[in-house]
Amino acid sequence: MESSDTDMVIVYVIKAALKSLWQTSNRTHIIVLITLVSLRRY
Repeated sequence: MESSDTDMVIVYVIKAALKSLWQTSNRTHIIVLITLVSLRRY
């Protein structure tokens, strides 16, 4: 599997979201992560 720019952006966003989650337990970040994972499957 090739690593496209989109994948790099997704990884960056997930890392940023995880860092935010580590600082504050925000339900929005969890929803965003679930959404990203769901979108990536299509």
